[in-house]
Amino acid sequence: MSPTSVPDRYFVSLKVALINPNNEVLGLKAREDGALSGFYDLPGGRINADEFMARYEDLITRELKEEVGERVQWTLDNHPLALDWYLGIRPENRYVLILFRAAFHGGEIQVSDEHTGWKWIPLDAQVLPAYFTSGHLQLLRKFLHMQKLMKKIQ
Repeated sequence: MSPTSVPDRYFVSLKVALINPNNEVLGLKAREDGALSGFYDLPGGRINADEFMARYEDLITRELKEEVGERVQWTLDNHPLALDWYLGIRPENRYVLILFRAAFHGGEIQVSDEHTGWKWIPLDAQVLPAYFTSGHLQLLRKFLHMQKLMKKIQ
């Protein structure tokens, strides 16, 4: 570490690519007063101060229930798929995003007041920039890249 370097602190946000059988990802319409205004968010969120020692599967479950409702059924892939970061509205708010994949099995989606709506968005590199921005878009691009690599291996 150089003499002028100082360790920094970041919010860690666990995000989920909730994918339906049509290979579409669930996008949650961002509020107009937030950092993602005009775009969609992925389900998930920050780790709360009292959750530091909790299992990340439990944190993701809590976030999904809060943001898409109790009636949605899914199966979570416990392996992180991508990592990226973005700046919040205030420059001191910096986020590290970790993406997980979950298969959507059904149920009624009911968004929380953190979002204004929802939409199934095709997992297509050409379509995603119209809906996602910054670190969220990069997470999904990395996810698509990993999918292509996995198909080559198989």
